Amino acid sequence: MTDSAGDYKFYVEDGIWKIGGWVQTYGSLTEKTLTIAGDSLSNQNFVITQEGMYTMTGSVNLGSASGTGVSGVNIFAESTDNDYAKNFFAFTDDTGEFNLSLKDGSYKLHAYHPQYGEVGVKNITVNGADGSAGTFVIEPQKTVTITMTGAGLPSNLSKFEWIVDVFDNTNKKGFNKKIKSLTGYTFENVGSGTYDVKINVMGIGQVFNSGSFAVNSDKTIDINLQ
Repeated sequence: MTDSAGDYKFYVEDGIWKIGGWVQTYGSLTEKTLTIAGDSLSNQNFVITQEGMYTMTGSVNLGSASGTGVSGVNIFAESTDNDYAKNFFAFTDDTGEFNLSLKDGSYKLHAYHPQYGEVGVKNITVNGADGSAGTFVIEPQKTVTITMTGAGLPSNLSKFEWIVDVFDNTNKKGFNKKIKSLTGYTFENVGSGTYDVKINVMGIGQVFNSGSFAVNSDKTIDINLQ
């Protein structure tokens, strides 16, 4: 990584080395091939230029195209011609907006957020001009509420502990949580999908296994412990 002055330094053995770099907003730097034969090399400078690069802007919003912007979404531009040097990524800012510096070509834009999973994929083409990728919309999220009742509940809830495993195999997202001293819990920001839900109570074992569990609206799971 370069320092605050933009300088870098490597310590390497004799041989032939390839050196490249990547800079946020500018993308990949032109690779250099260097031969080291007993002496140090200096002034192996990279020049950043935006010539031949164009800005693609867009946003990620919650609920609708005019909804609240979502920050921290990873936007990855994948070149469809397998030229990995053209690939680029950025994150949405506090308003949900992003910008990418791309060379001419066709790309798949992947949007991913740790909380919402895969937000969507767009196909875009850059052809000699700046442009817009439009808006990724994250659908309104659902809640899943789990409640525990019945004679199997301990009288001392300080020792009551249960674990929830939820996973959406189609969209490859889910959550796992250990819950203590509570007889109920609500998971928020759950996307629509079909989930596998397993609930284990410490000292009792598995008390719920959905097999498949569709979430298309807010959902409540009531478990009667015996």
